[in-house]
Amino acid sequence: APIIALWVLGRGTGGFVKRCRDVAILAVVSVAVILPWTARNYVVTRHFIFVSSMGPSAFYWANNSQADPNLRDPEKWLALYQNRFNEEMARQGMDEAEMGRHQRFRSQRFLKLHPGRAFRNYLTPLSMFFDAAPRSFTSNEYTRSRRTEIVAVLTSLPVLLFAPVGFWCHRRRFAAWFPLLLVPLLQAFSYAVFHVSVRYRLPFEPYFILFAVAGFLCLAGIGEKTHFDAGASGAQS
Repeated sequence: APIIALWVLGRGTGGFVKRCRDVAILAVVSVAVILPWTARNYVVTRHFIFVSSMGPSAFYWANNSQADPNLRDPEKWLALYQNRFNEEMARQGMDEAEMGRHQRFRSQRFLKLHPGRAFRNYLTPLSMFFDAAPRSFTSNEYTRSRRTEIVAVLTSLPVLLFAPVGFWCHRRRFAAWFPLLLVPLLQAFSYAVFHVSVRYRLPFEPYFILFAVAGFLCLAGIGEKTHFDAGASGAQS
């Protein structure tokens, strides 16, 4: 939201006062969505947790000496992480916040001692965001048939192929499309630091589809000169 707000302030429509008003509306709506969760977390845990307390755990799951980004068996994963840490919390009398601080310390130590391995672990989940056959972290995925994988490829691969074409066809309008590029890139590169599942790709799947449609129209000769492009050209001149 802060980066989008800066973009609205600098590239939004209307005068400066109108753009400031738009930024204020964006800020109010963002706070209205997040604040109830923050208040609820404080009432329940007596700790200031902005949205979720899962951050340290998810960060540890991806950054520890036993981390395997290719592990997709839910039963093995639960035994390795969730069940073991639940037992440790009960044994040592820790609450969720204390365990989070403990996991954060372990993760930071792993990154310091094994930067190369941590980087390789980072690249694997990052590639999953652009996988032609996205894999879910469920038992159904673990035992899925070849037919299911073919369906996943047929629905995802065309989008991933046409999306770069759409961006290339409209590369001169990079400033206008900046938020559409920023959201999926920031989410992909930041989420990959944590333990990821294909559901994390869902928020920016629409952005892929938008660029894929633009790429298809460009190749078909339909979107070479739209009214929107003409208006943008006129505004620049």
